[in-house]
Amino acid sequence: MRLSDICKFLLRRGVPLPIDLLERVTDFQSRGLLTYGAWLGVRHDYVDDRFKIYAEVPPAAAPSAEAWVAGILGAPLRLPGPAATIKMFGLSAGSVRVEAYYASVDMLRGGLSMAMERVGLSSASDAVLAVVDGMTPFSPGARLPARDVGFSYAFAPGEPEAVFTLYLVARKLFGDDQACAEWIGGRLPGHGDLMRVLSAAPPGVTHHGMVGLSIAAGFARPLLSAGVAAPWMS
Repeated sequence: MRLSDICKFLLRRGVPLPIDLLERVTDFQSRGLLTYGAWLGVRHDYVDDRFKIYAEVPPAAAPSAEAWVAGILGAPLRLPGPAATIKMFGLSAGSVRVEAYYASVDMLRGGLSMAMERVGLSSASDAVLAVVDGMTPFSPGARLPARDVGFSYAFAPGEPEAVFTLYLVARKLFGDDQACAEWIGGRLPGHGDLMRVLSAAPPGVTHHGMVGLSIAAGFARPLLSAGVAAPWMS
């Protein structure tokens, strides 16, 4: 989907857009070929709808995008092992808050602390790793339990605090939906209610996507999140 189409849709609904951020992201997208362009996330509750625009960063624009993020966060991204690459920005409609998403492969456990140090959260890396170690039966090693790893920084220009989130692929941690639900269900409020609403998936099928562990200054422990696609989306 084109970023401009999403913006038109939101404007028709009277949703205010982060114009300065959109102009910057549009510039990044103009520098290379896009695979999906953008997509729109919607969160519903009894009060209102909240929208988040997810905009692809083409590989050719990744260095420029990373330089912009480094300028805001005040530190470059330095990690041991394979380099991480910025892949996408998340823009919260009606807000100046932005989330920068990165992809990494074979991330070292020490690299997690270094990624979190960028926003002053390295002291909380042990708490995040403790949760990760409890996800699988494997003994802790030099790397995280899944090869494909994602992480993000959520921040607002001019504000000192940021939220760091580590993302792991649910299927590679737990297997199928049943195994995912067994681990996630008792730890994430509302997950059981969601699974009862959705049609049951057959054994071996996984609709759980990414498992996120978020941490920020003042958090007593990481916050758990999980993405689940409706079975009829297969």
